[in-house]
Amino acid sequence: MKQRWISLSYFVPFLLCAVVPYCVADTTLDTIVVTAQKPIQTGDVDQTQTPVFSSVIQRESYEGRMESLSEVVEKEAGVQVRQSGGLGSFSTMSLRGASADQVMIFMDGIPLNDASGGGVDLSNISLSDVEAIEIYRGATPLNFGRASLGGAMNIRTLRIPEKFQTGASLGYGSHNTQKLSAYLSHKPSEWDYLIAADYLSSDNDFDIAQ
Repeated sequence: MKQRWISLSYFVPFLLCAVVPYCVADTTLDTIVVTAQKPIQTGDVDQTQTPVFSSVIQRESYEGRMESLSEVVEKEAGVQVRQSGGLGSFSTMSLRGASADQVMIFMDGIPLNDASGGGVDLSNISLSDVEAIEIYRGATPLNFGRASLGGAMNIRTLRIPEKFQTGASLGYGSHNTQKLSAYLSHKPSEWDYLIAADYLSSDNDFDIAQ
């Protein structure tokens, strides 16, 4: 019995001496550099890299027409617009049955929703200086930095060209509806500017069936 205890006492120190050097050894890994391309403008989202179901309405589909923002977006699948009256009245948007409070509205990635809650009035947003409208159903892209339960809509304004550019449109419709819009933009150097103005008026004297 004593010989067995002596053999163990000699074996354990040799085992510890073999393990300790591996525990204190330092290993230096190669440097890893991660690079990414910065978006050209705030709110830009690469549609091919976004898993969210989305759709984009280009300017060509509504330019020069007597349509408001609410009339343009309500044609898209899953979009519901609630309007309290005729043309130019308070209107909000919801997606897939969610309330207007649960839908985030952005302009070039900047949130328009009130921090205290409530939907965004679409009648206050003009289409004269809008290049495209992005609708995201469900989750919100990480580029915006804000989450929402009912989805989001991002309104992208016109990209400023280097040369001086102007545009104007005039329309007239039923119920004495009048619409006038104009804009001008220029990028003379590193800074640029975009000025847009709109006028919209309508009698909204609809015949109500008794």
